[in-house]
Amino acid sequence: MVPQTDRESFAVREFKLKRFPSGWHYHPEIELTWVVESSGRRWVGDHVNNYQAGDLVLIGPNVPHYWMNDETGRPDEMAHSIVIQFRRDCFGADFFSLVEMRGVDELLKRSMRGLQFDGAVRDRVAGRMSGLLGMVGLPRFVELVSILGELAKATDAKPLSSPGFTPRPDQGSVERVDKIYEYIARRSASDFNHAELAGLLGMSPSGLSHYFKRTVGTTLSSFVAEVRIGQACRHLILGDRPVSEIAFKAGFENLSSFNAWFRRLRGMSPRDFRQSHRRGS
Repeated sequence: MVPQTDRESFAVREFKLKRFPSGWHYHPEIELTWVVESSGRRWVGDHVNNYQAGDLVLIGPNVPHYWMNDETGRPDEMAHSIVIQFRRDCFGADFFSLVEMRGVDELLKRSMRGLQFDGAVRDRVAGRMSGLLGMVGLPRFVELVSILGELAKATDAKPLSSPGFTPRPDQGSVERVDKIYEYIARRSASDFNHAELAGLLGMSPSGLSHYFKRTVGTTLSSFVAEVRIGQACRHLILGDRPVSEIAFKAGFENLSSFNAWFRRLRGMSPRDFRQSHRRGS
């Protein structure tokens, strides 16, 4: 959760870090996140997709989410974001029930699936989020309500999670998923031992697979590949090692498997990915 002081009814913070600090998590606050700089994979509920700079997403209360950024190793590249968090009742229990707030009330209901905004609306709201950082008092409050009003009028907001997704997280789930993430991140470049991980969590291998899919929204094998591809991206950008060497270093058994997963998760070949980043440099 974004820290909040006793002098504010909602939190607005800017983060500039080497990686986004929070793993898979949830909280009772509604969250609007604008990614200023970074790229990688984003989880919202049971939806998983790539994200890049400019990503703007509104997430409802208690919806699990996670941004996993590709670490390029460039000293000047950061996981840079601006985040607004507020509770539905932070302005009073019935504030969003006012007739003037009906559009925003509907927006907040739709945010339970996660909503992604693009185009002109995204660009305008991103700029206003930057301005919100320097505001205090009543102008700050009015600006947030106005931002929510602008998002409510967007006709092309893209819902992320599936219609039937209902988040049922608990603290035990967060702790278990954190253990799974830690294990995968530590072992992703070596042989991944499904049975060993299941044993550490007191589960059977099949039970672990079902639990991970139900809780995180993706298969365990897919997530292992996600982490490995993220590590491979760093090597592709930073060095000149052959793609085949990077594939094996990242933990893939063969080059064809690496290429297939890379295209699936990044939408291009490893070589095209390397060239596109070098052109961008």
